[in-house]
Amino acid sequence: MTIASICVASIGRDHLFVTIESVEKAIAHSGVEAEIIIADDSKTGAVGKLIGQRAGCSILQVAAGNVSKARNACLDAATGRWIIFVDDDEYVAEDWLSEFIAATKRHDAEVILAPVYHNYPESTPAWFRAADPLFDDWHWSDDGRLSEIGRTGNTLVCRAFIETNALRFDPAFGKTGGEDHDFFHRLRDLGGRMVVIDKAKAWEEVPLSRCNAAYMLKRSRIQGTSHARVMLARASFIKRFMFMVDAAAKLVASALLTLAALLSGRKHMLFWGMKAALNCGKILGALGVARRISWHPGQH
Repeated sequence: MTIASICVASIGRDHLFVTIESVEKAIAHSGVEAEIIIADDSKTGAVGKLIGQRAGCSILQVAAGNVSKARNACLDAATGRWIIFVDDDEYVAEDWLSEFIAATKRHDAEVILAPVYHNYPESTPAWFRAADPLFDDWHWSDDGRLSEIGRTGNTLVCRAFIETNALRFDPAFGKTGGEDHDFFHRLRDLGGRMVVIDKAKAWEEVPLSRCNAAYMLKRSRIQGTSHARVMLARASFIKRFMFMVDAAAKLVASALLTLAALLSGRKHMLFWGMKAALNCGKILGALGVARRISWHPGQH
């Protein structure tokens, strides 16, 4: 019986080879029956050219340029009791799979989220490295803490719950980002429990092109637009209006705090600048602008 299906949506980035090697080592270390499924979302068959044929590894040709469709292809092909999502710019610890499986026995949950740490290039500015703005602090050390939000990087999901509820990623978010936020928001609304752990560790290799304020502000803005689209999908006019008022108030406050941070350095300026960009994105999303922004995971 297949215990775990490790699913990767990829456009054939070079780092995928490292990702798969680390997952294979984790499977061997765990002794668990597992399969690796890679959805090739490139137009050129880049995944097969990069990693070739590997035992226990299936490559699905999707070529849609839409990460939701790529992830749905993984869900359709998965046979494991548990599905684990990993991104193609990540690598995992040797005990990663063992820790995930152990966590399923400790916690009565449909989703288990684990941390992703970041490896920055040597030439990354010291202030950016100190800020570590790509790291999401979800209080990982509080083992079993309930989470209201989810994402696909380094996350385990119960396949039976997904199949019972016919859950799939929405292709409408497949080019703009936010498909994982939307997916786990709906999963939670259906009664799915999501918890955090800190032992099934993964790391992301960060390219130098992301190690700057401009990238982080753009990323935060797009996260804001995606959040608004998810939260306001079926909202009344009053709820939409109040959402925009709240975002506008937070935008003004965070913009002022960004200016105040001029005295305390770039690290604090970036923190508050990202808050401002996030709330700007929420307003744009509430106004429907998000649908005109193209954002593929292979670019983020």
